[in-house]
Amino acid sequence: ASQPSQPSADEKQAAALKQLLDSSEVEIPQLLIDEEVERSLSRLVDQTERLGLTVDKYLKATGKNPDGIKTEYTQKAHEALKQEFVIMAVADKENIKADEKDIKTMIKAAGDDKVQAELKKPEHNAYLESVIIKRKVLELLANG
Repeated sequence: ASQPSQPSADEKQAAALKQLLDSSEVEIPQLLIDEEVERSLSRLVDQTERLGLTVDKYLKATGKNPDGIKTEYTQKAHEALKQEFVIMAVADKENIKADEKDIKTMIKAAGDDKVQAELKKPEHNAYLESVIIKRKVLELLANG
C-alpha cells in the first residue's frame, strides 16, 4: 500500500492562507476595488489589441459580456486586496519585515544579469519588500 504523499510547502501555504482569509473580515474601500478593476480592464484591452483582436471579438470568442467581465474582475480585485490586507496585518502583528539582506538575496536569485540590474533600481524596493514579506508570512502560516 502506498503512503499518502505529504503536502508540499506551497500546498501548506495555500491551505493556511485560505483558512486565514475565510476567517477574516476585511472592509475594503470601494475606490481601491474600482481602481483594481480599471487596471484589469485596461490590461484586457492591451492584451486583446496585442493579439490583433477587439474587446468585442474577445467577448464573443469567450462567450462573455461586459457586465460579466466587470463582475469577474470586481470579485478578483476584492479577493486580491483582501489577501494583501490580511497578509500585511499578519506581517504587522508578527513584526515581519524585509531587510537589505533579504532584498539582495532575492535579487541574486533572479539569475539573469539584466533582470538583476533592473531589480537593483530603488523604484523596485517596495515591490521586492512586499514579495519578501508575503513569502515570510506564508511560511509562518504554513509552519505555524
